Amino acid sequence: MQPANTTLEEYSAVNLSCSANVGRPGGMVTIWKQSYMSDERIQLGSSSSSVTDNGNCSVYANLLITYNLSRSDHDFIFGCTSKNIHTNDPALSMEVGRITILCKYKVILYFDNNNRC
Repeated sequence: MQPANTTLEEYSAVNLSCSANVGRPGGMVTIWKQSYMSDERIQLGSSSSSVTDNGNCSVYANLLITYNLSRSDHDFIFGCTSKNIHTNDPALSMEVGRITILCKYKVILYFDNNNRC
């Protein structure tokens, strides 16, 4: 699971990629995010069923998504899970987290021209 950098800027776009041997029958990979204070995973994307079969019971699934970070992603964990019909829940996952979001702030200066010297 990428990205490996866990300190990122607000409004930046990151590529999240996941690749796994999902076995036979072919399965899929899912990229998700989860608050460190919750057990609920929010799905960000899923691969279609397996994409590469090399003929020896190894079937690979790949997924690449571009995700735009926001302030609300601060302290979230991002992860990837692979699964086929024989996988018991909870499926094995690779995780990156907790993400630190550096917030961008705007500074607006206001000049009052009514108080001239």
